Amino acid sequence: MAAPQTRYAKSPRGYIAYQVVGVGPLDLVYMGGLVSQLDLVWEFPEAERYFQRLASFGRLILFDRRGTGISDPLPLDVLPGWDEWSEDLRMVMDAAGCKRAALLGERDSGGVAMQFAARYPELVSNLILANSSARFAWAKDYPCGEQQQVIDQLEKTIRQNWGTERMAALAMPSRANDVAFLRVAARFQRASATPNTASKQYRYFFDRDVREALPKILCPTLIMHRREYPFLKLDHARYLQHAIKGSKLIEIDGGDSFFSHDRAD
Repeated sequence: MAAPQTRYAKSPRGYIAYQVVGVGPLDLVYMGGLVSQLDLVWEFPEAERYFQRLASFGRLILFDRRGTGISDPLPLDVLPGWDEWSEDLRMVMDAAGCKRAALLGERDSGGVAMQFAARYPELVSNLILANSSARFAWAKDYPCGEQQQVIDQLEKTIRQNWGTERMAALAMPSRANDVAFLRVAARFQRASATPNTASKQYRYFFDRDVREALPKILCPTLIMHRREYPFLKLDHARYLQHAIKGSKLIEIDGGDSFFSHDRAD
């Protein structure tokens, strides 16, 4: 299918690109994180199939958060706080005429989704977290987190390999031998962000902690996590399940970062 029309929500801090797919009584807001570019994502047949299935339940709302894709850029020395990014999400919902929605947050967008669900419980019907965590770094009360040397090495890897086939293979190990896919995926990374933007935004998220929000999440919550996901151990998802009352965890085979790029069965 052709890519849906891209529109812009205007916030006090800039313009946020969004798209609406499908019709129906239910709204689902998809938050794909840093690796996002609304105009190009539809060139992936796997992503098109994924979004069409999500849109079969009602209206699907997609957006590039500020600092990624075709939304306004951000100053890298002063990135937004969780509350500011949550406000951007609210602006997109308002622009799309969305009064209440289910949220699906993948990877680094999971923290924003959790913060939003805790801050605006009246606006969130359900929460879905995919390959996400409330915190990344190790702490005495968070032993499943990564040590500082691991974080430093990961940031270096991102900076040195961003937008290359090697980085695409690290993110999608199941497609590591698919040369054509890796070439397109590398181009998609470059269209999402520069190496400097990617390394600084990921470092920002590596240092965040939204655990205080977890007890305030009252909506039904589904957590999905790859068992062999190389960037985020399964223990992070188990922590979320323990901390979010009534949540359900589904462990999924494989180590791919993106659920939207699974091959067809």
